[in-house]
Amino acid sequence: MSKRISMVLFGLTGQGKSSIANMLIQGDIFQKGNVFEINDSAVGATITVNFSSNEEFIVYDTIGVGETSYGSVPHRKAVREIRNYFSKCKMPLNYIAFVKKKGRFTEEDRKMFKIFKEIFEGGETNFIIIITNSGPKWVEDYTEKIKENLGDHPIIPLCSLNYVGIKLEVLDSIQAIPVIGQPISSVFCKKSDEVSS
Repeated sequence: MSKRISMVLFGLTGQGKSSIANMLIQGDIFQKGNVFEINDSAVGATITVNFSSNEEFIVYDTIGVGETSYGSVPHRKAVREIRNYFSKCKMPLNYIAFVKKKGRFTEEDRKMFKIFKEIFEGGETNFIIIITNSGPKWVEDYTEKIKENLGDHPIIPLCSLNYVGIKLEVLDSIQAIPVIGQPISSVFCKKSDEVSS
């Protein structure tokens, strides 16, 4: 691969964003010493927008949204920090991913996707949906429901976040998406006072 792929991971707390980021950058998820912090507690581990890179990827792991005021980073503060970060940083973004665990779609999912679209307005051609803990069959069975709730964007199913094949799965899935992937500068990202939370 001649050029590195830049990817932003956005979604609710606990959907697998940091695990995907670790798999893409370091090729595994460790108990300790991950590039992107992970945990299995009731509150998110990511408290700022973090990024790292290797020879294939530049990955931006965002703060999990949707937490209460008792969470690591309350929802409003998380949204403000994400939109401020991407409105100031002028990096090209190949893929802007909304990450969701397999399962029913809730009003909260729809609200978070609306915020995602507002923050990254103008980058819609580079939006992808990553459904964690799902396989191709589940995505195939629920494609219409996913599109109804999250729009008509390419969908990448990830079976498990605990195995090394994720990096190859994501690479294969991205390379199979023909129309997106041209870097879009993040100048399209709305500033903090322009996005609802």
